[in-house]
Amino acid sequence: MRQRFIPASCIVVVLMGILFWTPGCGHKPPDLKVSDLQSGDFVFTGPGLWGGDKLSTAIDDVTKTEMETSYTHMGMVEVRDSTVWIWHAAPKKGVSCESLEAFLKTRHRADVYRLSDSLHLHIPAALDTARTLNGLPYDDAYLMDGTGHYCSGFVYTLFRSSNIFELEAMTFKNPETGDFHPLWVDHYARLGVEIPEGRPGCNPNGMALSPHLRFVGKVLEK
Repeated sequence: MRQRFIPASCIVVVLMGILFWTPGCGHKPPDLKVSDLQSGDFVFTGPGLWGGDKLSTAIDDVTKTEMETSYTHMGMVEVRDSTVWIWHAAPKKGVSCESLEAFLKTRHRADVYRLSDSLHLHIPAALDTARTLNGLPYDDAYLMDGTGHYCSGFVYTLFRSSNIFELEAMTFKNPETGDFHPLWVDHYARLGVEIPEGRPGCNPNGMALSPHLRFVGKVLEK
């Protein structure tokens, strides 16, 4: 959930902005109606969008990019029975499916991204996989080879067979000092697990930069 990525260049961001609004470009993101969301959309939240907690802050500290909006949590949309549901993996809840209304209760706002049209054919299989993983525990150690799942790792797993997302080497170090972030030191000490520095993983900031996703707007708590 926390690997650090090399930020996209300003030139790429500007060119992408010709086609759609990109977070961090200085323009107001468009508001979406609930009815605008589609199955397979991705919702992203983070300390810049909601209050968050200390662990969310630690995630943001080691994965943030040059974009103004930093994300520390994500999930995937399923529209079913005229209701928008969010599949995600969260502390205490583990893998679960909850209504968008419930999801936004503690987050207040989410940014919405959408897969490229040519990749929509992978969405039904991803949702089928999500249903098989429902109820599995949250992975506090953020490892890709465990029985539990963390938020971006869960989404990666849903699309693993289609190779849409890639894993990168994780880091838990403060980019300014090069030292392990003290919150991560404490976190892994409590778990009794060695910090998985350099292990393959993913995080919401990196997923949002995928060339296969485009930003479509923000949805707010009613």
